[in-house]
Amino acid sequence: MNYSPKFNHIFIKLINKICNQNTPLNTSFNWYNKYKVTLQSGTNDFVSVYVENPNINHLPKCIASFSINFLTKELVIEQTYAENNTDFIIADSLIKAFKNVYSNTQTTINDYNIWEEYYKECMEIIHNKAEYTDEYIEECNNFINICNLRNAWAKHFN
Repeated sequence: MNYSPKFNHIFIKLINKICNQNTPLNTSFNWYNKYKVTLQSGTNDFVSVYVENPNINHLPKCIASFSINFLTKELVIEQTYAENNTDFIIADSLIKAFKNVYSNTQTTINDYNIWEEYYKECMEIIHNKAEYTDEYIEECNNFINICNLRNAWAKHFN
């Protein structure tokens, strides 16, 4: 079984814009009349990016938070908003776009933070099966399997 990522082309184009040398590193702009993007940096080699959807009526309004180290070619995804625990579409789009921009270099991808808490919770549930329903155990097993397949997909880029 392989992991089949899904992509959001708006986020792929956003990474291309951010990595463009003509884009200022301390700025805010609207993206596709839907998202507010804020870039913050104290150096030319690094940028923190916050993508907000001001039109949603729930928290968090920040649907993606990540940083790019242009010197070391490292992408760190701190947060992405998802409708459910197995929705990695934003993170996968960021990874794909980043790898397209830096296709001929060794890069580092770190997005462990976006699923770490639920992964740990599922591992705890699996270790204490007697205390949980079969449906919940199955949901946790499915999530862990998806994370492991997704990790293998992401590692082929490194």
